[in-house]
Amino acid sequence: MEKPDFVGITNRQIKTFESTATLSVWIARGCARVGDYCHVYTENGLAKAKITAISTVDGATPEAHADTQTLITFEGLPKEVIIPWKSIVSTKGYSMEDYSNLPFGLTVDDTFRYKGMCVIAGRISQGTIHRDDKVEISNDNMDFTTLVEDIEQFNQFHEKMSYGEICGLFLYNVPEDVRLRITKGSKVRAISKPDLK
Repeated sequence: MEKPDFVGITNRQIKTFESTATLSVWIARGCARVGDYCHVYTENGLAKAKITAISTVDGATPEAHADTQTLITFEGLPKEVIIPWKSIVSTKGYSMEDYSNLPFGLTVDDTFRYKGMCVIAGRISQGTIHRDDKVEISNDNMDFTTLVEDIEQFNQFHEKMSYGEICGLFLYNVPEDVRLRITKGSKVRAISKPDLK
């Protein structure tokens, strides 16, 4: 059986001084394993590096799975290079632009009502979401399609947001019984892209 594609997103910009560096990485999908090789997106392009250590809030671990915050130590990185915030670490070698153009995906952390609207909150695992995008929310108990009325982060509204960012999606016409079935871990995906002119 083929291993799932591993993708992680860095949480802060760093500059490497040696060929070994520890990065704060949120795992967006797949599984990071000690000993695996992956590509780290730097300001100078992709660099292939080996994972030599992984830590989570529970301590050192040989692997970490999707939706986990980690510290990952890489060996074989170029010296004196900037690894940007929201840089992509992956087995496939995605650039930041490639990853923001993938179909939108978000895992729900919370849902609530605000001024009569359903709001779902979570971290964008891939792609970009735009105001007025059509999305499907699914879990074991339901599938529901609606439109994104607004996108909020830290009390500011945005036209769009992309991978790695935590946001709230304000959704059109979600009945209360449906909102109550949108649970932590539900998946949200875009089912149509806006017509960008």
